[in-house]
Amino acid sequence: PVLANGVAPPTRYDGALVVDAARERALLFGGGPFSGGLYTDTWAFYFDEAATPTPLALIDADATPEQVTLRWYAGSAGAVVGTVYRRAANEDWQPLAEQSADGTGVITYVDRAVEPGADYDYRLGIPANGSERFFGEVRISVPVRSGLALDGLRPNPGSGPLLVSFSLPNASPATLELLDVTGRRVLEREVGSLGAGAHTTRLDSDATPPAAGLYFLRLRQGSETRSTRVVIAR
Repeated sequence: PVLANGVAPPTRYDGALVVDAARERALLFGGGPFSGGLYTDTWAFYFDEAATPTPLALIDADATPEQVTLRWYAGSAGAVVGTVYRRAANEDWQPLAEQSADGTGVITYVDRAVEPGADYDYRLGIPANGSERFFGEVRISVPVRSGLALDGLRPNPGSGPLLVSFSLPNASPATLELLDVTGRRVLEREVGSLGAGAHTTRLDSDATPPAAGLYFLRLRQGSETRSTRVVIAR
């Protein structure tokens, strides 16, 4: 614990504890009694500084009947080397390969040993303090044939980045939209350039996080439309 004016934190707080995972710390604030009065300070508890400083996150995942392509963002975590794991139905996790981050901080892996119609779970393992931590787990359904489909937000409800799963039959212009309950468009992204196949992509950005609530996702390509309800929790 970090001391304030050389005084240790009280043993009881009538306040709140917030975990700040990005900075490897917890913040305790509010008030608590001690022999001289009442604390109203904020206290910071720092965890092991040798831990991975930046949690990795899945950027996107695309699937065709021939292959699955996954990308994780390592960012400021530095020269990261991770192990890609895969788990098929009724199987344990199996390591596939070690992959290094490129110059933009992105780890990319292409899995060509897939079966059309099968479901696979993927995750990235990163060495940390003599053990291994896992990031960016996602389930991918390998399409048998491509068609316009909207699986929705993963997970749903979602509290982090808005990862949306959908399928396209071809590379013609297509639009993915997030609408509020009044029908107002909150977010929009052109996704036709991703091409035919199943895709998982982020709809929002760090600069445009939508507020918590009920929304509708809509996928449009040509005269066809698919929609589903999603819940965002913050």
